[in-house]
Amino acid sequence: MAAWKKLQPTRHQVAIAGIVSNAETGDLISGAEIKLGQASAAFNHWLALKALSFEDALNRDGRIQLSSTLTLVREQDNWFLVTYSGLDGHYYFIDLPSGVYRLQVALPNLGTRYGTRQIETLNVTGTQATIANLSLPPTGIKGRILDSDQKPVAMAKVQIEGSSVTVFSDRNGNYGFTGLEVWQRDPASQSARPLVTVSAQGYQNATSGVWLSVGVMKSLDLTLTRK
Repeated sequence: MAAWKKLQPTRHQVAIAGIVSNAETGDLISGAEIKLGQASAAFNHWLALKALSFEDALNRDGRIQLSSTLTLVREQDNWFLVTYSGLDGHYYFIDLPSGVYRLQVALPNLGTRYGTRQIETLNVTGTQATIANLSLPPTGIKGRILDSDQKPVAMAKVQIEGSSVTVFSDRNGNYGFTGLEVWQRDPASQSARPLVTVSAQGYQNATSGVWLSVGVMKSLDLTLTRK
């Protein structure tokens, strides 16, 4: 009778793990691209050797799919490991050599709606997971809706040009939008865009424009005048 050989499960060590969230609201973000690199030439050499073993899987855009969650990416003369945050905002890298790493997180598929975040120095020892939570700065607008006496106006309806999203001010007059696209500036126009329009019962509508910047929450307070 043939002897059965007992297979031992492969053990993996989680080296880096964390969550990706909106820096303004704290909401978890899925689909964020987390790129791992290291200043050490030894790590780049380790990645290059890994790339050689998967050379047949190299895509035209310089990417090698190592697994369902991990990609090897070549940029100029360097290789990087890339993974993506899951539906719950979590991400992780496993089986990394000990050393000092750099992490960068971005949402490239969302254009100018978010900025990037980078951690320059991240120590990995190999004995336990290094926790690195990442918060992405959103592009947006926030401020207060006030009356002519500088008192807050609650439940004012705030709308932004080019967006179907509507928010209402809270009891302190605060409102906010995150994840907005940056408008391309028109050299022929001096007007800031997009336009923000506010309406509230018993008040005249108010409109003002603001130039957005990638990964920056711009402040814009608006004053309403009674009818």
